[in-house]
Amino acid sequence: MSSLFDAVLYLHGQGIMHRDLKPDILLLNSQNLIEADARLKISDFKLSLQLKPDEYATNAAGTPFYVAPEIISEKSYDKRCDFWSLGVILFLLLSGSLPFYHKETSVLFDKIKAREYSFTSNVWNYVSSEAKDLVGRLLRVDPDHRITGEKLKNHPWNSGKFLASN
Repeated sequence: MSSLFDAVLYLHGQGIMHRDLKPDILLLNSQNLIEADARLKISDFKLSLQLKPDEYATNAAGTPFYVAPEIISEKSYDKRCDFWSLGVILFLLLSGSLPFYHKETSVLFDKIKAREYSFTSNVWNYVSSEAKDLVGRLLRVDPDHRITGEKLKNHPWNSGKFLASN
């Protein structure tokens, strides 16, 4: 996740928001996950936009399970929508399930806009409070209250501490 955070922050530094971050578009340049030179790559930039700092997008884009609430609410939005998608990916990697799921897209979108997810599955007993805190900070409905890039880089979980000791 740290490599993915770095890659997204680099894109944002270039004024690019991806708008469709999901596990399917993440690539590794090595078959050996522990190789020193293994690098994570982000692919599929067909929905990405390059915006000036004071510009916003207004058109809907993204994959339903990973899309930020401001996009489905048809509000103008900026690069912070990518942080929401990072939160969904992190939740999925930590628990093995999506935070928001329903077969019907309209119900799924209602769950996303209401931020209806929980840490009640038994798997969350083995996940640190720092990891859960980071998920919660990424999955904030209001992008003004979502974690910022600087705070993401300095979050305690991002330093490698992610499993509880029990």
